[in-house]
Amino acid sequence: MSDALISVRNVCRGFGRTEAVNNVSLEVIRGSIHGLLGPNGAGKTTLIRLLMGYLYPDSGEVLVLGQPPRRHCSERLRRVAYVSDRMELPARSSLTDILRLNERFFPNWNSRLATRLTKEFDINTSAVFSRLSLGQKRRVVLLQAICQGAELLILDEPLRGLMPSFVGNAWKCCWKRRWNMARQSWCRRIFCTTLNASLTRSLDV
Repeated sequence: MSDALISVRNVCRGFGRTEAVNNVSLEVIRGSIHGLLGPNGAGKTTLIRLLMGYLYPDSGEVLVLGQPPRRHCSERLRRVAYVSDRMELPARSSLTDILRLNERFFPNWNSRLATRLTKEFDINTSAVFSRLSLGQKRRVVLLQAICQGAELLILDEPLRGLMPSFVGNAWKCCWKRRWNMARQSWCRRIFCTTLNASLTRSLDV
């Protein structure tokens, strides 16, 4: 079995006359933590959307978990946890309802960790998702992704909307645990984020 869960070879993707991704090649191997760092418009989110199957390359090859990514594939949804900048969850559901749905859908869902992070993230479990603030919504989708128990975790702008106090305390403690677990369980991370010292110090690439 190959150690590469993500393989991108000579991928190009444009929008009209704009070349968003130009001849990009990379591999993400088991147990590693990678970062996509760059200014706005550098193509980070476009590359992640290619990995998730929301976009298709104009040329080149993208493989995720050994297969070309497909957007609506139940197996991929269980094996890849994804936090997008759009934070799409059932608008009228409370966190309690969302966690119950996740527990049914994801075979590796970690209920004990979800309970602990709900307290650490200071989330009101009875609140309806659509009525939460931007930062609270970000905490909910991060909790969902972390507790999913996926083989691959992809985060697009994971710090957007979060208060500095959260990033410096609960976020750091949470990810210190998860990074250690990642190396033990052969999970890996891709970060697509603005430059942040607490994250970049933990990257392998």
